[in-house]
Amino acid sequence: MLALLLVVASGVLDGLDGAVALRTGRVRPLGAVVDAVADRLADLLLVLVLLVLGAEPWWCAAIGGSVLLHEYARAKAQAVGMTSAGAITVAERPIRVIVVAIACAGTGFAPGGTPVLGWGWAAVSALVWAGCAVVGFGQLAAGIHRELDGRPWTGPFGSGRTDQAGDDLR
Repeated sequence: MLALLLVVASGVLDGLDGAVALRTGRVRPLGAVVDAVADRLADLLLVLVLLVLGAEPWWCAAIGGSVLLHEYARAKAQAVGMTSAGAITVAERPIRVIVVAIACAGTGFAPGGTPVLGWGWAAVSALVWAGCAVVGFGQLAAGIHRELDGRPWTGPFGSGRTDQAGDDLR
């Protein structure tokens, strides 16, 4: 039950820090980097909670890797010119917090497992997270493709100048 309180508190505080920064006008680039790193560490701690509650280590490794890949893909797309989040997916941080909070609550209130299957709460939650990760990555990939498709490459290998057909003029 203590884990449930900590998971919920971390989710609430994560939402509040960004809101307070925006509201007070104290949004800074360094703060954005620190917040992103703190969010990834918090995500890995959520995976650790599922591991401690009994989820299989290989499922935990898979969902931990998926969240890092998801967020890296979004950050990289933004670094090369995507101006939005790409897509808000079913694999976003609030869903991850909710899934782990349900695992904590279920384990605390019904330690014998889930009502219908009798599976451990952590195992079911890891499977739900994995399903959300697969669907969410597809949603994110489509959003990134939609926003970046057709843009000229302006990086180190492209001049950024194209003709009407989109061919590099360099």
